[in-house]
Amino acid sequence: MYHEPSGPPGGPGDKRLSQAEQLLECATAAVPFSSTHGQACVSLPLGPDGQQVFPLRSDRFRDWLVNRFYSQYELPPDDRSLRQALRTLEARAHCSGQRLPVERRIAAVGPGSHPTQPAGRLVLDLANDQGEVVEITGDAWQVAPGANVYFRHSRGKLSLPRPAQTADPPAQLDALRSCLNLASEAPNQPGPSRRSGWLRCLAWLLAALRPTGPYPILILNGPPGSAKSTAARLLRALVDPSTAPLCSLPSNERELLTLAWHAWVLAFDHVARISPRLSSALCRLSTGNGFGLRERYDEREALRFHLQRPIILTVPINGRPDFTPRPDLAARALTVELPPIQPEHRRTEADLWSDFEQARPGLLGALCTALSAALRGAPPGPGATRLQTLPFFADAAAWAVAAAPALGVSQDEMLAALAPAPPKPADPVVLALCDFIRDRSDWAGPATELLALLQPAAGAAWPRTPKGLSQHLIKLAPSLEAAGVRIELSQSHGRRRIKVAHLHPPSATPNVSRPQNQSLGDAVS
Repeated sequence: MYHEPSGPPGGPGDKRLSQAEQLLECATAAVPFSSTHGQACVSLPLGPDGQQVFPLRSDRFRDWLVNRFYSQYELPPDDRSLRQALRTLEARAHCSGQRLPVERRIAAVGPGSHPTQPAGRLVLDLANDQGEVVEITGDAWQVAPGANVYFRHSRGKLSLPRPAQTADPPAQLDALRSCLNLASEAPNQPGPSRRSGWLRCLAWLLAALRPTGPYPILILNGPPGSAKSTAARLLRALVDPSTAPLCSLPSNERELLTLAWHAWVLAFDHVARISPRLSSALCRLSTGNGFGLRERYDEREALRFHLQRPIILTVPINGRPDFTPRPDLAARALTVELPPIQPEHRRTEADLWSDFEQARPGLLGALCTALSAALRGAPPGPGATRLQTLPFFADAAAWAVAAAPALGVSQDEMLAALAPAPPKPADPVVLALCDFIRDRSDWAGPATELLALLQPAAGAAWPRTPKGLSQHLIKLAPSLEAAGVRIELSQSHGRRRIKVAHLHPPSATPNVSRPQNQSLGDAVS
């Protein structure tokens, strides 16, 4: 449909507009710009002072533009005109001469875009209908309109409640602790050592509200009925609520990175095993990984993004170690063990979530207060305390230690809770295989022969069949690699064949220990 002309067609008074031009008129409220990654984006007004940001080629912006056109002209635009309008807006975005950062859920604003620099601050996206954010500095925090910070919104992204100021953040956080089935809550087990699970959850929450990584991977493990999935949903709801808070672990790295592109926190439920390739992908995503994205209808060079994401894994324990993280994943993980829930302590999910939703504004306010303390105390902040020893995820640990006073926890107690767990005694098969390969460069043969050659320690649990030995070695692969031994399993003519070889050097520092008076170094040349 065209506007009524005010003169003869083609003359100077002809004001008829093509449908593509009408679409551009409908898009006057949208502000096109280019992100720092080179992606064409558009900012749409939200509420009195807020805004929402979408990629210009996204379905959500197309829906918005088509709806605006239909509301004004009462007919849908044709595909050719829609493509012309979008291409024009994209050209305006790329030629605007200004690239702006587009973040997810949390951003740093200030010199160098790092929150702990002087005058730096954090901005937390509430993603509500008013476009509000929480601005956090080293002195205080407040809810403000988000007109000057750009956050990308996905379809599954849910809003956070407006945080509530609280005079006693540690007491407020106890409401969250009562909702989590942590070992520290077990009766007749007092003492600071029982708080390590709770402090690790707090450290992960604070790291997930930090705009830059590396991020520790939170592993929640326990037997069936220990509320691992519920704990993961509660923790994610405090940072990055979503319509689908938990999902299964993807089968490949590409699917994993696609999930990371559309969400801030990734939570994978019931992870019984992880392939070596996917384990490495999780490690790279926690510390930072490059990601190529080719937008639809675009034949140009793919966009390149640097992704870092907080991750949660829930791991079932069914009376045997089904899941043994590889050494590189274990070094990046904060593991929290959840005990079985006794019948007298069980609660309905409706009752649990009712209490949580009532406490959620105060919980978010308490976390914002802790983030303000972290801005003051984390290096290179103005009140930074230098720590002599830090775990593998040093930045997240320093961040949590700096926030410890606002959590009612001493810095030493927080640092002790984040220290790596002492190594567990080595599996007898690991010890026997290390002794076996000590004087050999490598060995290959059937599982039946290897089972006969290995010498188990007296009284040790031992596989009884060649098939049992092969299955046991598959589970022990990470521990064996940490000890400097690599195994390869194959099957030929119905017989299982095993190849054992040294790694030079070992892939990681050994994470297993021998019994007293027997060092692992004695078994590995």
